[in-house]
Amino acid sequence: MDLSPLQRPGDAPIIQIGTDAKLNLRFDVLELDVPVLAVRFKHFQPDWQDSGLPQPMFVKGNVYEIVSEQQVNNAMGPLYRSYSFQFPNKNLKFKLSGNYSLEVFNPNTNEVWLRLPFFIHEGTANLSLK
Repeated sequence: MDLSPLQRPGDAPIIQIGTDAKLNLRFDVLELDVPVLAVRFKHFQPDWQDSGLPQPMFVKGNVYEIVSEQQVNNAMGPLYRSYSFQFPNKNLKFKLSGNYSLEVFNPNTNEVWLRLPFFIHEGTANLSLK
């Protein structure tokens, strides 16, 4: 599983708000009979406490998105399904910077399959290592 900038696989999942930068989620499921999976987001305070904000306050667009990009891997070994999801996208844009988590879940049962943190910054500060 990987959550990283689209053009920089493996880097930390950090993007700047209001730009064309995207994060790419990739994960595999070692089953072929998998229910529909979806993605939703939670906003957190700087100390990673739940901000309590309802999703329409920090996301413009859908409350959740179905993960539709999937492929069955038929290489040698066990068969598995590979998933990919890119965001922000035309259906989902972020309104606020801050700490977030992405949840992959089954929208029929609300069962969470995985949860990953990421960060959206405003790009107002310059950081350098000396």
